[in-house]
Amino acid sequence: MLLPANSLTTGTGIFPIIVAYTFVGVVVYLVLCATGEVASWSSVQSTVAGHAVRFCDPALGFAISWIYWLKYVVVVPNQLTAAASLISFWAETQRVNAGVWITAFLIIIITANYYASPFFGTYEVVLSSFKILVVLGIVILCVALAVGIRPEALHWRDSNLYNEDAEWPEHLYAFCDTLPSAILAYLGSEMIGMTIVQTQDPRKTTARAIRLTSYRIVVLNIVSFIVVAVLALNGLVKSNENGNIPMSAFLVAIQMAGIPVLPHIVNACILLFALSSATSGLHVATGTLYRMSLDKKAPACLSFTDRRGIPISGLCLSSCLATLAYLNVFADSKFLFRYFMNLVTMLSILTWVSVLATHLSFDQARRAQRIPDEVLVFKAPLGQLGSWVALVSCVMITLFRTFDVFNHHGVDYTAFATSYLGLPLYFSLIIGYKATTRCRKVDPTEAGLFNHAAPIEAPRSGSLSVGFEKSFDAHKQRVKQFVKLWVL
Repeated sequence: MLLPANSLTTGTGIFPIIVAYTFVGVVVYLVLCATGEVASWSSVQSTVAGHAVRFCDPALGFAISWIYWLKYVVVVPNQLTAAASLISFWAETQRVNAGVWITAFLIIIITANYYASPFFGTYEVVLSSFKILVVLGIVILCVALAVGIRPEALHWRDSNLYNEDAEWPEHLYAFCDTLPSAILAYLGSEMIGMTIVQTQDPRKTTARAIRLTSYRIVVLNIVSFIVVAVLALNGLVKSNENGNIPMSAFLVAIQMAGIPVLPHIVNACILLFALSSATSGLHVATGTLYRMSLDKKAPACLSFTDRRGIPISGLCLSSCLATLAYLNVFADSKFLFRYFMNLVTMLSILTWVSVLATHLSFDQARRAQRIPDEVLVFKAPLGQLGSWVALVSCVMITLFRTFDVFNHHGVDYTAFATSYLGLPLYFSLIIGYKATTRCRKVDPTEAGLFNHAAPIEAPRSGSLSVGFEKSFDAHKQRVKQFVKLWVL
């Protein structure tokens, strides 16, 4: 719901932006399938880093642990920046300094993480359900307005869905400008792999969970954006002329409805969701740091807990980095949100790349040890092909996502730096860990596939090679499984 409204003011219509959201959505679906196949094989709860250590490379596991922690640490100031900008809908920043709101928000999320940690699961379920209801309500309202239920509101035919006068570089600019916000919309989708093994029947649950998550991607992200953008586009033209572009395109769409009080309610809901995301980010970052310390990938002092079992040292360190949100005192919130978003999305891409690399290594180890597809708890519908397509797509996103920093105003060096800051850090962690520990890539023939494997009856030794020399038949079966997963 924090889709930057200025993403719609590129003058090309919303078609390139829809393509960007759909493209990233397909990549996320392939990442979900990859993490589902690897995670459902294990009968114990593990993380992306744990799978990387077990099937790919210990250095990759070390690097992704810190990248994963840093991603959710940066999410906190990113969402607090958004919250400070949303507050300006009611109180101008000239009258109340942004630092006041940042301080209040930090106190709220740190207190929630310390005192409400045991109830976090229930809290997430309730708030996520409320968020879905709000988004669906906005979508239904926007559809009703677009078809003309209120004559004074904007009709869908009046929206500039595609500007034929715009040249292809302008469409490419709009596509690249939207990629960071599209990636941010799918943030944390790979976490589904960590919860699969906690269910009673991973074999059935994995396919259902991934299918439902895919529906969320289509309905709550792509469809909701389309119907909201149809109404918001012309409203943004008026806002842009006044020099006052709201933080969220959802808010612009509701303002175009002309219903009194409703924009204030929606803005309050978006503010609540931003604070919820910041609270969850701090919670995940604290837990990640605690597990890293237990695995000896972080200093031992970070595993210290108080009497209530709260990893207080990890919470303090993560909270200290969250104070980056105070940069709002010295800079415009909308620009800061963009810079934080650039950093978060790069770290998200690196997480996806690590998931895909782990899946490819897992599949290679499975084939080297002659384990057929029939033994898998869940099989990614497109197999290695899907992971390779997603991996190449992640590389393309990395290359093209900064196309928009080069414009007629010059080069935005800060945006460029924040977009690629994660890359040298990622490779430095891998190289540094390898140089320190002298570890090597996991040999596919020695990967511990049956260590903590799911409690499935193992096939007899004579049948392990069955189906490995398949070519056409195997691909045909995967296509059938893909259709069954989506349609049935």
